[in-house]
Amino acid sequence: MKIVFFGTPNFSIPALQAIIDSKYTLLSVVTNPDKKSGRGLTKSSSAIKTFCKQENIPCVSFDNFNDNQASDYLKELNLDLIVVVAFKILPEKIINIPKYGAINLHPSLLPKYRGSSPIQQTILNGDSKTGVTIFKLDKKVDSGDIIIQEEYNVKDNVIFSELYSELSDFGAKVLLKGIDLLDEKNIVFIKQEEGDISYAFKIQGKDCQINWSDSAESINNKIRAFTYTPGAFTFLDDKKIKFFNSNIIKAYDEKLKPGECSFINETLLIGTNTDLVSIKNVQVEGKKIISAKDFSNSMFFHNNKIINFE
Repeated sequence: MKIVFFGTPNFSIPALQAIIDSKYTLLSVVTNPDKKSGRGLTKSSSAIKTFCKQENIPCVSFDNFNDNQASDYLKELNLDLIVVVAFKILPEKIINIPKYGAINLHPSLLPKYRGSSPIQQTILNGDSKTGVTIFKLDKKVDSGDIIIQEEYNVKDNVIFSELYSELSDFGAKVLLKGIDLLDEKNIVFIKQEEGDISYAFKIQGKDCQINWSDSAESINNKIRAFTYTPGAFTFLDDKKIKFFNSNIIKAYDEKLKPGECSFINETLLIGTNTDLVSIKNVQVEGKKIISAKDFSNSMFFHNNKIINFE
C-alpha cells in the first residue's frame, strides 16, 4: 500500500515513524507551510518538516488545498491511502483521490470529544479513561466511520504534556492496526452514534482563567490540562500569574478562603471552594517559570503571610 502522510506537530511524529518502519510504502509527507514567529518574524518549520529533513523524507506544503496544485500533485503519485495525524481540515477533492480514501488518528473515543482539544478536555473532565480512534475522513469534522478504536487508562494527576506524549505513541500503534485492516480488506466500518457526540472546542484564553470559587478538583484539573501550554492563570496586582503542576490537599489543618495563598511547611497552598490546592511551579507575567519556594520569596509576599489572588 502506497501512503501519503499529512501532519504538523510533534504529536504526528510517532505515527509517521510507525509507517516508515512498516511494510508499507511512504511516498511523501505533507505539512503546513513555514510560518513567521518571534520578534524578528523569522520563519520556522513544523516539527514534521524538521523530522523529514533529518530523515531525508520528501516533504511538501500547500497554501491552498482547494486549488489544483495539491490535487494534481497527489494524483501524480498514484497513492492508495492518505493518513492524517494532527492536520487541518481537508476538502473532499483531496480525501477522495486515493483508492482507500483518507483516514485520521484522533486522540479520543469518538464520538466523544470531537474537535481540536480532546486531550485537554479529557483532563478537564477528570476522565479515568480515554483512547484513540482511527476513522475514515468525510466532509464533516471527526464524524467518519470508525475503523478501529482502543481505550487508554489515564494516570492520576497526569498533566497535558505527559498524556499528549503517551497518546501519540499509543496512537501510532493503533494506526498501524487500522492500516492493516484496510490492507487485508478485513474490516467492518462502524458508524458513530449520533446520540453520544460531545465536543472539545479550540481552547480560548478565557478558558484558562481560574475561578477560585470552583472546587479544588475542578481547579486542579484546569491546571493539569494547561500545564505547560497555554497555562492556567489568575491575577495579582494586575499581573498575570500562571500555575503548573498542582495537587489537591485534603483534611489540612490550615484553612484558606477561595483565592487566599500562603507558603506553609515548604508548600504553596491556595484556598478553593472545597479543599486546598498545592502548586509546585509559578510563572509571573514576563518572567521565567520558578519554584513555589522562590515565588514565596518574591515581592508579592513582602511582609505578608497570606496574599489574595483575584
